[in-house]
Amino acid sequence: MLGLSGIHAQIDSYFQALPVPPSRHVIIEPHPDVLRYMREKGWYNKEGVTILEGKWQDFVDTKTLEDMVFDAVYTDTFSEDHEGDVQRPFLTPGTH
Repeated sequence: MLGLSGIHAQIDSYFQALPVPPSRHVIIEPHPDVLRYMREKGWYNKEGVTILEGKWQDFVDTKTLEDMVFDAVYTDTFSEDHEGDVQRPFLTPGTH
């Protein structure tokens, strides 16, 4: 599972509380305040959770995500600069 923003704390918490949580839960988050909150709440220490600090664009076509396959990908609905259209990654099932 790939979450493209730590703002999804409720969704992330829901998935982690499942009887069988995701084997891999990758969160990409650029905002320093959200990253600080995630550290305070122990997200960096959760089993199976990987937090990548930066924007999703920073990790496209990089070795970091190259061999990962995700069953679910979700992102927030706000543009990164809070203006204009939302930028969304174009991902197809089973290829990222």
